[in-house]
Amino acid sequence: MSKGEVILSYIREELLDYPDTEIHDDTSLFQDRVLKSINLVQLIVFIEETYNIKVKPSEVNIENFDSIAKILRFLGKKSNP
Repeated sequence: MSKGEVILSYIREELLDYPDTEIHDDTSLFQDRVLKSINLVQLIVFIEETYNIKVKPSEVNIENFDSIAKILRFLGKKSNP
């Protein structure tokens, strides 16, 4: 599975109230209210544990976590600083 598929699978299985919700790479997870703000903490913990990275408080923002595409870009930056 690709990183995007792993993250999407986690979101569907663990965070969504309605797993059949349609989500694309560019779907706004928080602005479109696909996820609740409390889910952000769970998502960050999952990403840190799965990809062995540390997310700094200053990195927790819409630019880095509001879509699968943004999360993947963020992971790319963390992997290649």
